[in-house]
Amino acid sequence: MNKLFKTLIQKRDGGSSSSTTIPTEGVTSNNNTSTSPDILLTLTHLRKVFYEYQHPKIQWTQQDKHDRLYLTLPMVIKVLSVLTNNEWEVRFPELSDYTFTLAKLLVYEIRMRADKEPNPCAASQAIIEYLEINDETNSLSGWSLLRALKLLSTGPNFIMDKFSQASLPSTFVKCLYLFFDLPEILITHLNNDIISPKEKRILLEQIFFQLLSRIAMSNSCVDELTRRDDLLLLFNAISSNCPERNKPWRIQASEMLILIGKHSLQPAIQCIHNARCISQCVDNLRRATCDLSLMDIARVYETLICLLIESAPLSSSLMDDFRLAHCYVHMKDIVLRLENEWINDESEKFFARFITLLGDFTYAGHNELKLPGRPETIIDIPNFIMPQPKKTGFIVRNISAFTILQSIFQQSTHPLLINIVFDTISSIILADNANYFLCGENLLTITESVYHKP
Repeated sequence: MNKLFKTLIQKRDGGSSSSTTIPTEGVTSNNNTSTSPDILLTLTHLRKVFYEYQHPKIQWTQQDKHDRLYLTLPMVIKVLSVLTNNEWEVRFPELSDYTFTLAKLLVYEIRMRADKEPNPCAASQAIIEYLEINDETNSLSGWSLLRALKLLSTGPNFIMDKFSQASLPSTFVKCLYLFFDLPEILITHLNNDIISPKEKRILLEQIFFQLLSRIAMSNSCVDELTRRDDLLLLFNAISSNCPERNKPWRIQASEMLILIGKHSLQPAIQCIHNARCISQCVDNLRRATCDLSLMDIARVYETLICLLIESAPLSSSLMDDFRLAHCYVHMKDIVLRLENEWINDESEKFFARFITLLGDFTYAGHNELKLPGRPETIIDIPNFIMPQPKKTGFIVRNISAFTILQSIFQQSTHPLLINIVFDTISSIILADNANYFLCGENLLTITESVYHKP
């Protein structure tokens, strides 16, 4: 992203660079000795302007105060791009208050534009125009504010707490959902030195997605999403269709849920369960009006499975929600219908990834399964001892997922899919000796059907 970012910024500036050019985020000057006095002077001025903002000598209008904050953006981007994270608080003690103030400003600007418009499409367009980079350098823009907040998000952990206090996570998730309605990008014939509308959108998506990813990995930010019931928006987003041009926003909703599962799921589990997020998501997929492709539906299940695998050690509630929503049967039907659309190597890659994930899903469960009694088929084997589970993390705990693999194997007719499923089942059985006995009832039907497969 940094390489693309620098290329497009240089394109906007005519390919030239000067001593006054603002450094790209995350890039530290190689000449600290020569830049330090300049940075310290900029920092001093930044603190002075922010102090005057906090303690005005005259009565300012709200717009005057906002303009004052916008004027600080080039300074904070310049300073924090050079200082190390450890220096931020030392050099800029007002960092906490400043972060909260900037986050509140962005929330205000977004909500104001959304409230003024008559419908979601117009609101999404108004917000995107505010956030996208300008053709001319302009600190009084959402783009500069977004850049500053993105840079701040890489700092100390308390920064994300300030985002949460300002309701920035909730506002961003609502924007993500709104952006499903963005109209077609207008293609205009511009001078080669000007960033094209498509390039502007790419830049915005990248910086917006980076902020959303940081939000998803923060417990305090996810906690704010749960308090405002915005997690349901993410589940609705991944199961809703949108124009091809806006699919990156839906993909990012999936990425957010996966990141929440890996980094900050604890505060979210109860909310996901209480809001019936999983059943609502799957209901969206089953509706007659659902116009998602089979591949897109399968990708929704990929997201849900990733989330459930992470949730299983913490609680059984989401696994239960998935089962009670009859997701296993629906998921199997989608895979078998997709088999009929097998097109090329991309199909093989998808099935290999999905079936492998389904294999991992067999190990997910809050409670261990109880081994059956001594099987009748080996009752006469002298000194036989039922094997006990040994490999933590590779013991079957989800028989429903294994049953789906079995059903796909039995009903599939495509040789490549059959091989992928068979290899996955084999790896599960070989992962631990106990798995053979945990899955024993299912293995008989697999054995009976294997000789009839192509």
